[in-house]
Amino acid sequence: MMNMKRFPLLWLSSLLLISSCARETADTVYINGSIWTGIDVAPRAEAMAVKGEALMAVGSNDEVNALKGPTSSVIDLEGKFVVPGMMDSHTHFMEGGFQLLRLNFREVDSPEDFIFKIDSAAQTMEKGEWILGGNWDHEKWGGELPHADWVEDVSKDNPVYIHRVDLHTAFANSKAMELAGVTPEISDPEGGVIDRDHLTGNPTGILRESEAKVLVERVIPLPTEDDRRKALQKAMDYALSMGITQVHNMCNINMCTWEDLHTIRSVHAEGGLRLRILAVPWWTDWEKVAALIEEHGKGDDWLQWGAIKGQMDGSLGSRTAWMHNPYKEKNDV
Repeated sequence: MMNMKRFPLLWLSSLLLISSCARETADTVYINGSIWTGIDVAPRAEAMAVKGEALMAVGSNDEVNALKGPTSSVIDLEGKFVVPGMMDSHTHFMEGGFQLLRLNFREVDSPEDFIFKIDSAAQTMEKGEWILGGNWDHEKWGGELPHADWVEDVSKDNPVYIHRVDLHTAFANSKAMELAGVTPEISDPEGGVIDRDHLTGNPTGILRESEAKVLVERVIPLPTEDDRRKALQKAMDYALSMGITQVHNMCNINMCTWEDLHTIRSVHAEGGLRLRILAVPWWTDWEKVAALIEEHGKGDDWLQWGAIKGQMDGSLGSRTAWMHNPYKEKNDV
């Protein structure tokens, strides 16, 4: 047996070789950045190393470069600021994905623009095809709520259904209300309100809260699995572009379906989930949630379930939140 005390240089070389072979190397090394560490005494670092889903090291370029291996990727941040990914604890994630694929009224600031947007969409669609979208806010044009009469001449052949920005109120045109059976004779559903014209008593197209909105939502054709996958990918693209790496997908009645969770689970099983999701189905699906937990537990680090959502009040923007005194605007209940 070789006496290593007699060959100190050989002994040292052997140790270095063993150390080199055993040393883990990073999958990706990021250099030349301004990385927030959260540590008061050293709030900034310039480099970090990542392996798999974990940080290996955060420090100087020299320290982190030592973790490079022959297959490591090196990304020059060029001074960019890096923070941990943000989490949004209340999103309608799948609905948001669908919204990104539909008409967006967020920048609409007048009744004329509202009408024009629907008119333009109707001209590109087949007869009977639904015009869907959201994010209108009547406060941007003085507080007058949309009225079915506004778009009667431009959308006779296409049902229209568009959410307000807070999702507590929606607008439906005459065609959509006809298909849904929302007539002058219909009563307000418990928990919801159908706005009516003060002169004629006819529904104006404004539906407040889920119990009223569902009257129209239940006649809108359900999205296909392919539609849901496109919406999920669109939502993930947008969230990641904003630095959001985890969301809680909060369902509302008829807005987020059990099939949405099935789609998310399928994409995750295929390795396609690019951010972390806590799925929170509507409370009426509690038995399905319980059965899912019984069979599969509560998920993993990327996709979890185990909570349900219920709702007892409305929103201020839609004037459906309960208040001690009545709302003063003429269009409000």
